[in-house]
Amino acid sequence: MLDNADEQAAQVRRELDGRLQLVEQMSRQRKHPKFVVKEMESMYVDELKAAINLLMANLESLPVSKGRDSNVLAILQLSKWYPQKDMSRWINCM
Repeated sequence: MLDNADEQAAQVRRELDGRLQLVEQMSRQRKHPKFVVKEMESMYVDELKAAINLLMANLESLPVSKGRDSNVLAILQLSKWYPQKDMSRWINCM
């Protein structure tokens, strides 16, 4: 269980870093959806990286706050950019 906002932010950061590594691995191994135009493969990977970097930037822009209610609010703000299935475990931990 993650007790404070710093621990939660660190966990989200680790998960986003893992996703970025998976995108890099997918790019190296060329394991991505089939595209009609070859150039779309690199565009797809670039878009995935941009989305992850945007999530990281959004995480960094959230202020560290005190108390359970403000922690829940910060995590819910992240849920706008983060897949719902992953966010449910964050909210349940609080």
